Amino acid sequence: MKQPDALIFDMDGTLWNAVDAYVTCWNEAFLLHKIPIHFEREDLEKHLGKEIKKILKEVLPEYPEEVRNKFFASTLQFCNNEVLKKHAFLFPYVKEGLALLSSKYKLLMLSNCEKGDISKMMRFGGVDAYITDYIEYGMNYLPKYRNMQLLKDRNSLQNPVYIGDTDGDRIQSDKAGIPFIFVSYGHGYSENYSLRFDSFKALTDYFMQL
Repeated sequence: MKQPDALIFDMDGTLWNAVDAYVTCWNEAFLLHKIPIHFEREDLEKHLGKEIKKILKEVLPEYPEEVRNKFFASTLQFCNNEVLKKHAFLFPYVKEGLALLSSKYKLLMLSNCEKGDISKMMRFGGVDAYITDYIEYGMNYLPKYRNMQLLKDRNSLQNPVYIGDTDGDRIQSDKAGIPFIFVSYGHGYSENYSLRFDSFKALTDYFMQL
């Protein structure tokens, strides 16, 4: 792996943990739409990192797309600021680490989330000053590897790396031709990566010493 000039971060499972908030919102939407499903944390966690259309198809295979879309719109309404303040949080050392890393690298974000979710996370976490650019799936509905390439091109990057917590992130990084850095403290797993870190502190220390 070449010396990186930028670090591109995934959001959920990499920088912050909002699973409990999402579970609360999905369960409220199940009740509203009279869908006989109740999620526990692990039920939603296994889907994180995928595009929302794929998640909805897996969770609600017997429902038409129109119903799925209305259901998901309800989840977004339920995931308001109060729910996020109560149930979502940055992983340990993320804010401190991003502050340090931003002094040496361009920091960017890329997530398969809806439009507005990254800015909401940055605002809650107080890290918006450290992020140079970002793309959300809800902005253009392109696969993650295409958006990695877009971020690389529009920021004139030579050797970026992508940092995430699932094997899906690794697959998309491979397609984009960008090294994948795996963080094991998140929601998923991967057995293939250029580097692995078990904490954000360890990740920060490594890249600050390069």
